[in-house]
Amino acid sequence: MGLPIFESADLWGKVANGSEIEVDADGGLIRIIDAAGSLPIQPIPPFMQELIADGGLMNHIAKARAK
Repeated sequence: MGLPIFESADLWGKVANGSEIEVDADGGLIRIIDAAGSLPIQPIPPFMQELIADGGLMNHIAKARAK
C-alpha cells in the first residue's frame, strides 16, 4: 500500500514539533491547526483520487474489469 506524498516549500519553519495539521488533498491545502494558517500544496490528480476512492490499485483494476 502506498501513501501519498505532499510537498510544500512554504511549510519549513512554520510547523513545530507536535503541531497538528490537516491535509485537504483534493483542494490542495495544508491547514496548520494550532497556528490557524494554511499553505498550498499540489492537489492529488483526479486519476489518483479515483484509485484511493476504489481502495487501491488492485481494487481499481478489479472494478474496471467488472464493467
